[in-house]
Amino acid sequence: MAEMTERQGTALQENVEILKVSSKSNPTSVGGAIATILRKGKKAELQAIGAGAVNQAVKAIAIARGYVAPLGMDLRAIFEFAEVEINGETKTAIRMSVLGEQGGEDMEILKVSSKSKPNAVAGALASVLKQHKKAELQAIGAGAVNQAVKAIAIARGYVAPLGMDLVCIPAFTEVNINGEERTAIRFIVKVIE
Repeated sequence: MAEMTERQGTALQENVEILKVSSKSNPTSVGGAIATILRKGKKAELQAIGAGAVNQAVKAIAIARGYVAPLGMDLRAIFEFAEVEINGETKTAIRMSVLGEQGGEDMEILKVSSKSKPNAVAGALASVLKQHKKAELQAIGAGAVNQAVKAIAIARGYVAPLGMDLVCIPAFTEVNINGEERTAIRFIVKVIE
C-alpha cells in the first residue's frame, strides 16, 4: 500500500515538521517519521480529518514511542482542533503536536467507547485532572479513539481558565474483555502549568 502521509517540509517554525495522516496511512511508517523528527529535536505536527485518520495517527504516535524508548526518550502529544483548507473547502481537523520528553507512570483510568459523548468525557477528565494532575483514557476501535481525542481537545478548554494545559502520551495496552485479550489505545493525559 502506498504511503498516504505527506511530509510538508518544515512548517512556519523551523523546529516543526507537519505530517498529514489519512485513514490509509501506514502507522508504522508514520511512527518512524515521528521518531526521526523527535530525534532531530524537532516537534512533529500531525493533521488528521475523520475517525479513521485520527485512529491511524494515534497508532503512529504509540508506535513512535517504541522507536524512541531505546534512546531514553518518551513523547507527549497535545490534541487540538484546527481549521484546514482542502480543495478550497474549510474542514475541521485534529492537530496532534508531538514532542520528546522523559518519564511515565500509572494513574486513574477512564474508559471511552465509540458512543461516549466527548463533552461528558471531557468533563470527567477535567475533574480528575484538577485533583490528580494526571489520568488515563482507554479506547478500543477507531470510533472510540476518535471520541477520546475529541474529549482531550475539549478538556483543554475546560482547564485553560485555571492556567493549565494538557499533554497526552498515546500507548498500546492489552485489556481483557469477557475473557478475550484485546489491544486498546491508552491516552496518558497530564497537566502542565
